[in-house]
Amino acid sequence: MSEMETIEISCPECSEKQATQVWRSFNPCHDPEDKKLLLAGKINLFSCERCSYAAFIPIDFIYHDTAQQYCVQVYPPQSVENAEFINSFTSEGLPTWVDWLGNLGKQAPHLLRPHIVFDMGELMRYVKFRDRLAAKQSEDTEKKAAA
Repeated sequence: MSEMETIEISCPECSEKQATQVWRSFNPCHDPEDKKLLLAGKINLFSCERCSYAAFIPIDFIYHDTAQQYCVQVYPPQSVENAEFINSFTSEGLPTWVDWLGNLGKQAPHLLRPHIVFDMGELMRYVKFRDRLAAKQSEDTEKKAAA
């Protein structure tokens, strides 16, 4: 399921405050039309109503595709410099939150091995990559069935 909330952001350029909708999690199976917004770079994008400044909001965000069984966790790029952030990962590079999933991890095992990225652009590229892999797999399956 997808999760959104509205937060107040001050524009880094003009300091104007405005309410902005941010996504914390996104599942394209529940919100297929919104996937187009994601791939167009419109999700978690701040656009100042006063000065037109625009930038992605540096916020934790998880994309989980239950149909293709993968998930991507986005962290703000500056997180890499934070010792507390680094300490929140196992030696295998997995976030420690996967240990807290309990039964949810059994029901949705793709959540146990998130692909980690540090900007929305990389998320969009990875989702496109996975979509192309799924399309190729579907084509290969159809070819085998027809043979």
